[in-house]
Amino acid sequence: MRAWHICPKWETSFGAAAKCGSTMLADFVSANGAHRLNANDSRRGRECWSMIPKGYRAVMVVRHPVDRFASLYANIVERKRSESNF
Repeated sequence: MRAWHICPKWETSFGAAAKCGSTMLADFVSANGAHRLNANDSRRGRECWSMIPKGYRAVMVVRHPVDRFASLYANIVERKRSESNF
């Protein structure tokens, strides 16, 4: 899963799956200039967990499953569905 922001500045990697604060985390890493990859959209700077260098701390953000499902449901109800947003 490409959910990790690898931050050489802090020798840390942060991970968050969809609907678990991934956009907020991406914005935080980008705002502090800690990305390893440059991207116009900070969410595009994510990498696979296998790319985390040895010795880096790994922090994974998790969310209660019921809260995550409620957020997903609200997103589905609020946004019009299309082929690019299924």
